[in-house]
Amino acid sequence: SATAQSSPSQLLATTLADEIERRTDRQGKTIGVALKDRSSVLPIGRTGDAAYWFSGNSFATSTWYMNELPKWLNDFNARKLPESYLNQTWTPLLPIGKYHQVLPDENPYEQPLSPGGKSAFPYNLAELSKGPAGIGLIASTPWGNTLTTDMALAALAGEGMGQDNITDLLAISYSSSDILGHKMGPRSLEIEDMYIRLDQELARLLAELDKSVGAGKYTLFLTADHGVIDVPQYLKDLKGSAGYMDPRAMQQRLNSTFPANDDERILQVDTVVDGHVYFNDVLREGMLARVVEVISAMPEVSMVMTAHTARRNTAAGEQTLLSNGFMPQRCGDILYTLKPGYFEAEGSFVGKGTTHGSGWNYDTHVPVILFGQGIVHGEVVRKTAVADIVPTVCMIVGCALPDAAVGEPVQEVIAR
Repeated sequence: SATAQSSPSQLLATTLADEIERRTDRQGKTIGVALKDRSSVLPIGRTGDAAYWFSGNSFATSTWYMNELPKWLNDFNARKLPESYLNQTWTPLLPIGKYHQVLPDENPYEQPLSPGGKSAFPYNLAELSKGPAGIGLIASTPWGNTLTTDMALAALAGEGMGQDNITDLLAISYSSSDILGHKMGPRSLEIEDMYIRLDQELARLLAELDKSVGAGKYTLFLTADHGVIDVPQYLKDLKGSAGYMDPRAMQQRLNSTFPANDDERILQVDTVVDGHVYFNDVLREGMLARVVEVISAMPEVSMVMTAHTARRNTAAGEQTLLSNGFMPQRCGDILYTLKPGYFEAEGSFVGKGTTHGSGWNYDTHVPVILFGQGIVHGEVVRKTAVADIVPTVCMIVGCALPDAAVGEPVQEVIAR
């Protein structure tokens, strides 16, 4: 049955899938596949046909999309592929000399694959999956990507996608490189091995598309939702400018800086998270200005702005990225960014592993590959944006732009 508890209920604008559904009078098939729920749901939007993600030990969806899973998916889940993939030992695919190793396999910058374990090859997956992670361990291994490809191909065949002249959309998100990358960072031997194996999964996907849809008869785009920073502790050890900011320390500093008195309410910070500060009460402009001063004085902070400034959207430079992502009903009262090389971390996340989420180039510079039907062979070396992909695809497909699309078509890649 459809038992997973996720939906696009918080999504306020249409997606490419929504627009394809409208353009084809709901005859097009639009399906999302990923290990993560959000990575499956958000590309498909509110009116797409189905989003499937890994829940427990199998793929599921929610009643937003359907009340019962299709037969092909029940058959797929019955194969118990996650269990079979975890019944092995993970060792490097290639001879060690073929890898671009800057750090030794055993190094102090990596979190273990499984809590309490080690962070070096070999990994006895069968044994590790008996621990706290259980079957979910597969998401941190290359076989999470293998399973995703398996599922995508099952959807392709089960729904007969690409078998007529009506536009279909199969949105696939490979989540495992993100999950493992958070734990071990971009210079780990494990993440390099995962990407080498991911190349094989993409080859398998394309081979099946060539066979079932036809070579040159489909359009594909490949990108990433973000980049990543090197493990800050590694950069610090190289004498680079990098480090960590403890959000709890910021919250304590704010609450202790503004004690209660007879003239003004006590300042109480509700939450500090991901560059946002939320207060329990609405603050006067004078108080907000003082809070901005305190946060700006913290050595890890690059820039601070109030919600009022973000709402006016008159910012420039680094502030523009914050303003573009600002929504009054959901964002904090104060917004801030950290200096390059820094991110929010506390406890065991200090010194090991990494994350993303800043506006600096290491987080925002990602690859974009388009090829297939309607695409001109070549290379675009000017700066483009991920937001340009959907307008480009819309021009090729012949559908309207999604409600809030802000990008421009990349004209160099469109066949005329």
